[in-house]
Amino acid sequence: MVRKRRSRVVVASIIVVLGTIGGGLAVDRFLNPPAPTREPVWSEPTKKVVEAAPKKVQPLDAFGEHFQAAAKLLAVNKYAEALEMLELTRRIRPHVPEVQVNIGFAYLGQGKPQKAAQAFDKAMSMRSTQLNAYYGLAVALEQMGDLEGALGAIQTYVHLAKDDDPFRRKAMSAQWEWREALKIREKEDRPAPPPDSGDKRPEGVK
Repeated sequence: MVRKRRSRVVVASIIVVLGTIGGGLAVDRFLNPPAPTREPVWSEPTKKVVEAAPKKVQPLDAFGEHFQAAAKLLAVNKYAEALEMLELTRRIRPHVPEVQVNIGFAYLGQGKPQKAAQAFDKAMSMRSTQLNAYYGLAVALEQMGDLEGALGAIQTYVHLAKDDDPFRRKAMSAQWEWREALKIREKEDRPAPPPDSGDKRPEGVK
């Protein structure tokens, strides 16, 4: 129960980091719906492309519209519909890591951590410093039972995150919890020592 509650809190925390457009996603959307909206947050490279593009260029307009619609659908837990919108967005601009990150969050919402992990991996292959992809990957791997992998991903997040990152503290907390869980697992998996035979002689032998 503690692990499930922790996972829900971690997922709710990371979804607001960099991965939303338009309506955005709330910190407590898993816990206290309906979710409040947030201002659009783009990575700097994507932001420059969008701001520099003429507003009447149809492909970029369609990209923004689909991305915004997907973010709003994620905010109300409509994961299947969000994935459809994100697929349309991906077809327009196939190399935007934020699209893959939101795809990962949608799969997490559907309870499909394996597919989520694949999406986060793809986002990181597009941009190795895609911060929220590491956080999302950590959550996906933790749900899959791969604490070693989850710990590695969350450590990377902590390393890349700035000191004033509002989610760095949560990441450090998850990092500590997963280390402790691994210690407990190692103790449980360690074979019991053989009985102490000592130097006792059989009874009757002097």
